[in-house]
Amino acid sequence: MNAPLANDVAFLAAGSVGQPPFTWIGDLMVFLRRNSRLQSACVGGAVIVALLYTLTATPRFTASATLLIDTRQTDLLRQRPLVSDAQIENAMIESQVEVLRSSGLARQVVERLDLADDPAFSARPSLLSRMVGPWRHSPLAPIDRVNDRAVTTDRLAQQLLSMINPHRIGLTYVIEVDATATSGALAARLANGLINAYVAGQIGDRTSANRQASGWLEGRLAEARDKALRADQAVQAFKAKNGIVDTGHGTLDDQQITELSSQLVAAQGKTAVARARLDRIRQAVGSGSAKATVSEALTSPVINNLRERYLNDAQRVTEWSARFGPDHLAAVSLRKEMASLQGSIGSEMGRIERTADSDLEVALASQAALRAQLDAMVARSASSNMDRATLRSLQSAADAYRALYSGFLQRAVQSTQDESFPVADARVITPARPPLSKSKPQGKLILLASIVAGLGFGFGLSLVREALDRRLRSAADLETQTGLACLATLPETSILPEPPGLDPAASSPVVTYPDTLFSLGIQRLQLRVQPPAATGRGRLIGLVSLAHGAGTSTIARHLVPSLAASGYSVTLLDLSGKRRQTQAQIRGQLEVLRRDHDVIVVDLPALSEPSQAHAVFSDITNLVLVVQAARTSAAALTEGLRIAGLDPRMLFGAVLTRVGAAG
Repeated sequence: MNAPLANDVAFLAAGSVGQPPFTWIGDLMVFLRRNSRLQSACVGGAVIVALLYTLTATPRFTASATLLIDTRQTDLLRQRPLVSDAQIENAMIESQVEVLRSSGLARQVVERLDLADDPAFSARPSLLSRMVGPWRHSPLAPIDRVNDRAVTTDRLAQQLLSMINPHRIGLTYVIEVDATATSGALAARLANGLINAYVAGQIGDRTSANRQASGWLEGRLAEARDKALRADQAVQAFKAKNGIVDTGHGTLDDQQITELSSQLVAAQGKTAVARARLDRIRQAVGSGSAKATVSEALTSPVINNLRERYLNDAQRVTEWSARFGPDHLAAVSLRKEMASLQGSIGSEMGRIERTADSDLEVALASQAALRAQLDAMVARSASSNMDRATLRSLQSAADAYRALYSGFLQRAVQSTQDESFPVADARVITPARPPLSKSKPQGKLILLASIVAGLGFGFGLSLVREALDRRLRSAADLETQTGLACLATLPETSILPEPPGLDPAASSPVVTYPDTLFSLGIQRLQLRVQPPAATGRGRLIGLVSLAHGAGTSTIARHLVPSLAASGYSVTLLDLSGKRRQTQAQIRGQLEVLRRDHDVIVVDLPALSEPSQAHAVFSDITNLVLVVQAARTSAAALTEGLRIAGLDPRMLFGAVLTRVGAAG
């Protein structure tokens, strides 16, 4: 029968040399099991505190109302709504949340709802609140009725602010107002009172601002109208005096100069086209080839007819020359006809050249005439530059006053509309209603939080306890704190089954169940202490502990059959009993056993029990110290060896027992 899984994990974590992955899980389970009482006490204490708070705390109810901040509804009467970006709108929404949290709005709510005379608003605090009152200010603390109305209102406003929580929902335009009170009706009344006071305040502020703006705009509107009228009259008088005609697109001179400039540019373009055309024709005529092409030649029916005849004759010459030879009379006649056709084409191209030359001269003459007219018009316009500069100055002043008057007029009309139709930026989406259940205290949540807090606190105390605890719990602790070699680690021996009615020396569970953790530990110890093959007979292996109960006898009883199963002649000498023996008797027994056995396992009395058997320490080949885990510290072990007069250098090593047991 194998050992339970928990002990297997504890033993492997404590004694294996090459630790497999996830061995920390076994260490954690051992740690939690070892400190289970402390953690249970912490969790129990936290649960008791949570239950006391839940039973004594005054029930709280939370009512919620929602507002929508929508600036577009205030622009219904505006011709062009205000343009805003996301950053400005976010800042505006957050500003409205802060307005809902302001003391000024809270004082308005106190006065509108007459909370000073509401006994539910200033109810007595709960028993728990009165107990912690000296250390914490309760938001429901009773309000002293003082003579100063303003001081009372301020204190009630501060109490109201501690009971409400306006907050924005995500990145939306919706603001939720939560009010918490001792009753659902009071919570709904406070939430609705706050949002109603906020909306009413917005409408009142907007109406007052529009009224002040209308009065200021009326005076500015009359002044701007008079200035715009006088500036426009000055412009018209100057035009009449200086004979300046305005066509709607500037002065008449400016319009004529613009038209002449456009005509001159067009004439220059025509001249450039005519010159390029003439150059191309001259190049084609100079080449003297019938194949030279220009656009006029391609569109001339005479040239096209002559070229077609020329090409037909060239084809016939090629055919007759191939058939009758190049000197045939018909071929020679055709070549003469082709020369005549080429001359006719040249004559026609000359006529086209003369036509293009004539067109160029006409274009140059037109360009010169337009330039002369433009120069004359520019010269005449230069003489009136001073008058036009003065006119522009007067016109700019008139336009500025006219724009100023138009702006004031538009604002005055808008202000009148806003004053007659006041709309707030916010509107109520959902008014608050009395909640059906309490919001605080939440018993299940508080209980769960207390359990988590208790577990965390208990885990922290366990860590502190483990850090301050210097007891030996593992092979690593034994080797690092004492310097002794850990030969083996053994779990609880109670997990090792023994068949009833059998002699353990003849049929040990270590041999019967070799796969148990205890058996593996005994086998590991056997491999460390068994004599080499060349060693003679009579090797002594002693087992000793600091105090009784460390498991020395159990180890000795199971080590003997394990060595015997390896082929050694082994016997057990039990010196830990109550029977007193002298040193001579003990040495005599050892001499007799040495002659007949390879190995003698000696079960020695504990070091805390003075005995004559301790005198044979020097005769023992391998002296093994048995240490009980979680019961012995390094300091206690060193002190016990010192008191017993046993030099640690005489020890072959140590065995750690009860590894994984809670301590």
